[in-house]
Amino acid sequence: MARQLDHLVILVPSLDAAIPDAIAAGFTVVRGGQHATGGTENALIAFADGSYLELIAFIDPMQPSTNPWYQRLALGGGLVDYALLSDDVEADVARMHAQGVEIGDAWGLGRLRPDGQRIEWTLATTGHDGLPFLIQDLTPRSLRVPYAPEETDHPNGASSVSGVTVLVPDLDAASGAFSSLTGSPAVAIAPPWPGIARAATFAAGAEGTQWICVAEPAPHDGEDASDVAIPALYLQKYGPGPFAFTLSTAAGAEPAPPGAGTPVDPARLGNARCFLA
Repeated sequence: MARQLDHLVILVPSLDAAIPDAIAAGFTVVRGGQHATGGTENALIAFADGSYLELIAFIDPMQPSTNPWYQRLALGGGLVDYALLSDDVEADVARMHAQGVEIGDAWGLGRLRPDGQRIEWTLATTGHDGLPFLIQDLTPRSLRVPYAPEETDHPNGASSVSGVTVLVPDLDAASGAFSSLTGSPAVAIAPPWPGIARAATFAAGAEGTQWICVAEPAPHDGEDASDVAIPALYLQKYGPGPFAFTLSTAAGAEPAPPGAGTPVDPARLGNARCFLA
């Protein structure tokens, strides 16, 4: 079963440019190394609650790739995916198959850290637009996720990931799959953003300290250029998936709700929508 939001994936054109930008936004950044596939490298912004932001870049962005995130480079990158930490990915895959939710079989991946440490994990991706992928560590998680105080202390005060908001075209159609994956029921909430018609939250882990907000944008007539049109235009451009996330600056407190907080300059964080609450 899912334990927590593991990490959020932010695609950037270059780590060498993205890391100084994130530092300027008040984040502490740790180089993560190259993935075993050889095509990507990352840097991590880790928090005291064990979750993190992954800044990921293609080592050679001019070399075409079958990686599903590669097509987002031409659209400016940004928040492209997110993951739930699982106790047992294979058991979760079997459970979701039994409940009629499309999900691929578990498969292994890894990366080599700059210090030469090899780390490995297993993951499974879903066939439902907007759902996260599942990840389970094969090597100790402390090798994959920075945890030392000097690595998780951020000048801007960020201490944890409260939750992620995901856009879908039909909230009713998506709710069953999200409930199956998270093991929690949908809780209807007031629209957290301008331009959202309906929204519901799902507990993102066994402890219920994080949330996934699934939101259906209001219809857009094609002429409205105000903030109200942003969710609908985002869904049209990128398809169902993560739209924004909220970080808490109060360690040990209740997670900040969807829609709360002060925005971080997207230009400093790979064009991702981030709010500090």
